Amino acid sequence: LSNTDVRAEAYLTPMIIGATYHFHRAWTEKKFLQLLLAAFMTALAIMTKGIFVVITIGAAVLVHLVMSKKSREIFHWRWLAAGVLILLFISPELYALYVQFDLHPEKTVFGTTNVSGLKFFFWDSQFGRFFNTGPIKGKGDPSFFLHTTLWAFLPWSILLYVTFFQRLRHFRNAPEWYCLGGSLITVLLFSLSRFQLPHYINILFPFFAIITAAQINEMKNTKALRIIQYILVTIMIMATIALHLYFQPGVRNPALLLVMLLLLLALIFLPRLFKVSGKEIIIGRTVLAAVVFNLYLNGFFYPKLLTYQGGTSAAQYVNKNYPNIPLAQLKDRWNNPLEFYLDAPLLTINTLADTASLPRPCILLLHEDDDILGMIPLKSFGDFRIAKLNTRFLDPKTREQQLKTLNLYARF
Repeated sequence: LSNTDVRAEAYLTPMIIGATYHFHRAWTEKKFLQLLLAAFMTALAIMTKGIFVVITIGAAVLVHLVMSKKSREIFHWRWLAAGVLILLFISPELYALYVQFDLHPEKTVFGTTNVSGLKFFFWDSQFGRFFNTGPIKGKGDPSFFLHTTLWAFLPWSILLYVTFFQRLRHFRNAPEWYCLGGSLITVLLFSLSRFQLPHYINILFPFFAIITAAQINEMKNTKALRIIQYILVTIMIMATIALHLYFQPGVRNPALLLVMLLLLLALIFLPRLFKVSGKEIIIGRTVLAAVVFNLYLNGFFYPKLLTYQGGTSAAQYVNKNYPNIPLAQLKDRWNNPLEFYLDAPLLTINTLADTASLPRPCILLLHEDDDILGMIPLKSFGDFRIAKLNTRFLDPKTREQQLKTLNLYARF
């Protein structure tokens, strides 16, 4: 999903686990270089997503110190030094925000003026979302990340829940508390928040992976492991087949299809091919099934799905046939894919009456219910918000009924 819907979490994830790792080494090895690396990675994470990331990193380190009976270490000078270093490393962004916003109170942001970039960075952007008091609001569900993790961490999610259950049962005897502390406190805060999106949970995947791998390594009876993972393997393979038959994306890449079939054969004959046994067979088959499933999504499903993103298709058409000609769209019909893929200047008008002020030549993108006169129709594109799929869209028989129409007009 991160390949097709790029979010900050793809960059944030290694920064958070990296900062936690180097803070651990700074504590155990007492080396300033490790503290410097930890502070630098924390600063990168803050500049990527905001001050909220400190909670995940801080919770991981704090819980581990407390459970290791090293509470006095919390007041060591190195943590103050880390705070100073982090502030130093994020100073370029603080300066940029101050210059862009605080020095320009006349700017209109989220419909208001006198907006402080520093206040937004330290409060509204993150804590404002958590308390639902900022300009960006949401509707929360306390169980959202519990069922999101169930599909997002496939094919290891069931084992993850087993791991949490076992680790919490024997919390005092855990080999380390970084992963439990960082992930549990963050999930709790995410769940209490009113603003929730599935990709938020990505930053915890390294913590999840470490403790799940440790749990698998500790399992002596592989029967339960085999039952859980083979059920998930079967579900993934059957889901791939069912999705292909239902959605009917066609075979656009025969070579990739051949690779997938070979991987499925390898999945079946894994023990003979690699001479592995026990846990290795179970893990190997799970990994192969996950690879096949994701190859299908990225090689067949999503490429077909993206053809129904009208803004993308319109941008590609204009780039090819009308290069460097400005394109205009209505302010209240803003199209993010169009903005992303268009190579030419993108203009904004408030109403259709403003088309008279557009430069010549110019192209205009309108929705099907927008009425325009005096411009030359160029091409129409079917459009669907692919981030919110439904069964009627996935079904080829009813798909066309779910599409809206985007029209391109030219003014020469």
